[in-house]
Amino acid sequence: MEQADLHLHSCFSDGTLTPEEIVVRARKRNFSTIALTDHDTVDGLPRAIAAGVTYGVRVIPGVELSTYYGGAEIHIIGLGIDHRSAALNAMLADLRSYRVECVRKMVAKLRKFGVVIDPQEVFALAGGGVAGRAHLAEVIWKAGYTSSPAEAFERFLRDNGPAYEPKTDLWIEDAVEVITAACGIPVLAHPGANGRDELIPLFVQKGVRAIEAYYSSHTYLQSQYYVQLARKLGTLVSGGSDCHGQRKGRELFGTVRLPPEYLDPLLDGRTR
Repeated sequence: MEQADLHLHSCFSDGTLTPEEIVVRARKRNFSTIALTDHDTVDGLPRAIAAGVTYGVRVIPGVELSTYYGGAEIHIIGLGIDHRSAALNAMLADLRSYRVECVRKMVAKLRKFGVVIDPQEVFALAGGGVAGRAHLAEVIWKAGYTSSPAEAFERFLRDNGPAYEPKTDLWIEDAVEVITAACGIPVLAHPGANGRDELIPLFVQKGVRAIEAYYSSHTYLQSQYYVQLARKLGTLVSGGSDCHGQRKGRELFGTVRLPPEYLDPLLDGRTR
């Protein structure tokens, strides 16, 4: 029976594991299929795909994009993309450049609260990958301003928090368009964490083709609700742990297994 986790992050964005380490974990935990879905970058995919060949794990190319609608940040996963797409990579380059400015703006906002951080420490922690709030929260904690990265995130960096700065003004339609053009499936990520269920039918109208019903923070009842909603709206069902290695306090890989009956329709859907 195939086991799949279609939402994973590596050290190329805000995860702590290398692409190879993710594949090795998949092999050890009997996952046959995974998707690497780093934020705003596909740079880790060649290494993940190569490791997948070595260890017998199917690696689906993916990416996670932050979009906005009605003042809310909505994450869209591009699943099964052609990661060599010129249009996709041009958009990702722009998004990464904006993220650098976003970090600098958040650092400037933090000074108003007596939190003095060198942005270069944030970029160094990212190690050449995509820098973001997770890295900044860790630097704040290491500097002694909070008791944990989670506290730093909650006090300063949460959505609409005092030092929050939107990563981009990317609209859902634009994300859907570039993912679809790259032969991928636009997936609404972690709807239970979004708290905007009333907007899901609208997102589907805008081109979202799958709902991430199975997710690490979803309860059983939530997952079943989103499965039923997907059936009602005529979308596919996806699922993944959103593993970031140890960055979120515990490793989530293995906590979510997409039921196998939903995997083949997702893979078939790439060609439609």
